[in-house]
Amino acid sequence: MKPTLTKRFIAAFVFAAINIYACTQATEDDSGVANGEGVLLPDGTAFSRDSLIQAFANCIVGEIENFEEQSRAFSEAANAAALDPTKYEAAQESWQSTIDLWQELEVMQWGPAGSSTEPGGQGLGDAIYVWPLTNPCAIDGHLAAEDYADNLNTISSSASGLCAAEYLLFYTGDTNACGPEEELNTSGSWNLLDEVTLSTRRLSYAAFAADTVADVASDLLNAWSPSGQNFLAEFVQAGEGSRTYGKKRVAINAVSDALFYVEWNTKDNKLGRPLGLIGCEEDFCPELVESEYAHRSKEHLRNNMIGFRKIFKGCGADNEGLGFDDYLYAVGQAELGEAIDQAALATIAALDAIEQEELAVALVEDIESVSAVHSALGELTDLLRSDFLAALRLELPVLVQGDND
Repeated sequence: MKPTLTKRFIAAFVFAAINIYACTQATEDDSGVANGEGVLLPDGTAFSRDSLIQAFANCIVGEIENFEEQSRAFSEAANAAALDPTKYEAAQESWQSTIDLWQELEVMQWGPAGSSTEPGGQGLGDAIYVWPLTNPCAIDGHLAAEDYADNLNTISSSASGLCAAEYLLFYTGDTNACGPEEELNTSGSWNLLDEVTLSTRRLSYAAFAADTVADVASDLLNAWSPSGQNFLAEFVQAGEGSRTYGKKRVAINAVSDALFYVEWNTKDNKLGRPLGLIGCEEDFCPELVESEYAHRSKEHLRNNMIGFRKIFKGCGADNEGLGFDDYLYAVGQAELGEAIDQAALATIAALDAIEQEELAVALVEDIESVSAVHSALGELTDLLRSDFLAALRLELPVLVQGDND
């Protein structure tokens, strides 16, 4: 029997408390010998975990700053389109620029962007982008009721954020996403919306969703900012007074956990489900691709891998700077670091080898090319699960515990 998405989240919830406790209780060798402290890297600098943690912090704060700036531009573009429908395409393009940056940040969800069950987590990531838990039927219900305009508390994350904005900006059909038995259809309220009204409300709702993204992006930046909640200090002071990360290893483990997004979401949800391996009763399910309406599934996958390499290899230009590969070098596992990065590059190459522009089309016309991406990701995540965690003495994250595919 194929595992389902629901079972994955249930399993994650069951193991959450156990895993967090185990992580916070993890022991480490403070002598520095096993942690590579002081080892000279190829560029002549001495490795330290403090420098690595600082590099991770600089990376995520820089990425959040870029995203927050772009989210404001998206809000402006969406609101302009709501006032002038001729600016509709500009809003679409701005959404694309915004989601591209967020897809990189999807692999960096530790601290405030992470789940509230994780150390320092505030769940802000889900408020920005909650796929695959989007609810188009709920979005259509809000369209009919027009309650997005004056009552912000009624809109859940599954009907807001970048997911809702995609549906509202890129779906132009006159039917809704609800079943015939749903109230939206049985009450006849949907049929009261003519083409002009529907188009106008979609643009207005998209503006609301864009405003929400910009507001949460500002909250996320404030959460990290030294002039705000200053989670930056909590992170970089790991093991030296941080209330969230009592040991350096716990902070580094939080970043490692975030990297495993490429397994539980990129590989399993974004590829495994459409390929028919998880939660699909057919040979394959093209309708389960990410970005069903904007048709940017391939770009999303690629940006996930770009974000992965920024943390693993380095966040600077051409992936310069400290990353997990330097930590592996410092503990005598340079070949493993190279193997993991080559596996990430092989995944990107497999994506680029897909000839069709849309992933859903590729699933129908050349499913082998999509399977090749999944296989490449499998090789990468196998290295992460085994040798990577063992070499750095890190814990397996909650969302992949018990998953042996």
